[in-house]
Amino acid sequence: MSKKRHQARRHALQALYQWQMTGDDLGEIINQFLVDQDTGRFDVGYFRDLLTGVAKNVDTLDGHLQPLLDRDVEKVDPVERAVLRLGVYEL
Repeated sequence: MSKKRHQARRHALQALYQWQMTGDDLGEIINQFLVDQDTGRFDVGYFRDLLTGVAKNVDTLDGHLQPLLDRDVEKVDPVERAVLRLGVYEL
């Protein structure tokens, strides 16, 4: 696993959490991360792909997750929900 991809996942997880909690525009969140972080240390394209992919497919991703959960997806802890959505998207 490349270190830059690992860092992209880490930043994507943080950005997804922020998106879930605030409902802010995803483009603004992405831009904020690109300004606040050293973009030479992570794969920016992969970071963008993860965020936009999860956001565009959130209903489908949640549909895959729901049968595996003992509660509604929205009741899962926000950090865990971001991890699950990111993981399902990557699979």
